[in-house]
Amino acid sequence: MATQQQQQREDEIVGMGNDGVVDGSSIKALVEDKTAFARFVDGKFSALDASHTGDLTPQELKPAVLGIGGALGLPPQGSSPDTDPIYDQVMKSFLDGRAKKVSKEKFAVVLREILLGLADGLEREPINVMSLDGSKLREYARHPDAEISAVNAFVENDLESTGKVKASVLRDALKRLSVDHGAPPYAEASLPVVDAALSRSGVNEDALIDQNEYVELFKKVLLEMSTIMSEKPLTVAHVRKKFDGQSVKAFLSDKKASKKVISEAWKTLPKEKNGSIKKDDFIFGLDFVSPRAGLPPLGAIEEMDSEIIGALKMMDNGGAASHKNHHENLIDREMFEQYLRQVLGSMMLQLEGKPIVIQSSAIVSEAQAGNPAAIF
Repeated sequence: MATQQQQQREDEIVGMGNDGVVDGSSIKALVEDKTAFARFVDGKFSALDASHTGDLTPQELKPAVLGIGGALGLPPQGSSPDTDPIYDQVMKSFLDGRAKKVSKEKFAVVLREILLGLADGLEREPINVMSLDGSKLREYARHPDAEISAVNAFVENDLESTGKVKASVLRDALKRLSVDHGAPPYAEASLPVVDAALSRSGVNEDALIDQNEYVELFKKVLLEMSTIMSEKPLTVAHVRKKFDGQSVKAFLSDKKASKKVISEAWKTLPKEKNGSIKKDDFIFGLDFVSPRAGLPPLGAIEEMDSEIIGALKMMDNGGAASHKNHHENLIDREMFEQYLRQVLGSMMLQLEGKPIVIQSSAIVSEAQAGNPAAIF
């Protein structure tokens, strides 16, 4: 049983860093503290082991797999055919591809690798956690920029140039707001605030309104939203990611470290009788390596998908296909590493020439804001 001092230490480990920034250091501290990590694993494993058998079935593992997907920024399982295979591969990582259950020891090993990968990503792009209390949004509502934004939204929605639009298109202007304006991301979690503000402002979304009415209602809704948030502030996690190829270059330059990660990726993939993998499973190996190379998994960020898919086409256009052990549908260990390095190298060059900047925000609970590991 943990002493009060030990419990306090664990609370510090899984807590949020200074100044509302989650940079991966708390996760690494958790993993590196053997006692704290053992407690963490025990707690998670016990919560999942509903049958109390000491082993986890795929069904019992599912909540952990879904949590990992959430921490990686993937959409919910079942909502995208592009990202669902990633959930399947996370499950295979625990089950070694063909096993029917997973022991606590195996669970700890895989979870440790996943958390370290997540921590590496957070070191590159820390998450800023902020509390939105309505004050910044109130200032914006009274600034001329708010009126300009409303006018632009009105003009864009007045498709037939009648001088009137439905009041419901106010939501289009609200969708353009961000944490820079002091507004929460326009998503399911923030809709109660938006709906309440529209209601308090007396907006009849079916009514036709002119430009002046639109602008005045927009500002009124913003002020109502600010009041609602002052009564109950929202915690928002915000991250700005710049993919410019530099993290990929660093990964590929460190031959020893990258070879180790690639070897770990190879071990997670299901093997054929001759020890090779199916060509279709290469993407799962890439998804294992991508976070360590500073790239998102396929399907996580739309702007990146075309770049990744373009690089993957190398496999069908020569690439390492001339290798002496090449088979149309199989890849051996040596080819796997060669393909990975070529695909990552192609991605590096594309991003160096045309960097991609992604900003995203999400309303989170206090536990998630304190540490992404709390999602699991």
